[in-house]
Parts: sequence; structure tokens; C-alpha cells
Amino acid sequence: MCAFPVNHPGGAYGFRIDAAGCAVCYVTDHEHGSPLDDALVANIQDADMVIYDSTYTEEEMDGHRGWGHSTWEAGVELANRASVPLLWLAHHHPERDDASLDALQSAANVSAFPRSRFVHTGAACTLSLV
Repeated sequence: MCAFPVNHPGGAYGFRIDAAGCAVCYVTDHEHGSPLDDALVANIQDADMVIYDSTYTEEEMDGHRGWGHSTWEAGVELANRASVPLLWLAHHHPERDDASLDALQSAANVSAFPRSRFVHTGAACTLSLV
């Protein structure tokens, strides 16, 4: 496992876990658009899966800059830049309900990144070397 700094007031870290031939990265508490984005792409490069901070939408970011959180749109951009095939969008705004997450899921899947998923409590997956 390796830890790497991400952009959050007071500091925070993302993590990359490589095991059994698979790599999973966990990146929450990161505000995109910082100089750390290039380093983040390097840290998540070619991972099998990234779990990413999607607290806000791009439309909501103007009122939340400096809070240390990101958007699903930035997650899609980073996953594409890093050649990551599976993107789980997590760390949602606490006021989002299942219906609003489902609406965001449609936008992310259909228009941007077909292998993305807005995860809910209890979500699980199995990664394999197939």
C-alpha cells in the first residue's frame, strides 16, 4: 500500500493498494483543480478501480471551493487520464438521497464514463485477473 497527499484543508491522503495482481485506489477528501492533480494521475495510473470523492457537481463547486471535495465530473476526467477502467463515485454530499444519486448515476454513465457507479452503503465488488 502507498499513501499520497491530496488537496484538502489541513491535509489528507489518498491510498493505492496493490495486491494479487490488482490495484485499487481510494481518493476522498480531495479538491480537484490543484497542482496535485498531475501527481494524483500518476498515483492512480492503470489501477483497476478508483473510489473517488464526488461530494458536489461542477455546478455546486463555486459555492464550495476550498472545502477539499470534488465532483464526479473531475473523477471521470482523472480516471480517463490515468487509464482506469472502473470508477466508483463515493463520499456524497450528506443531503443527497437515493433518487438524486440515481439521477447523477445516469449522467455519469450515459454521457461520460460507462463503467462508473455512484456507490451506496454496502456496495461490494470482486476484482479478478480475468
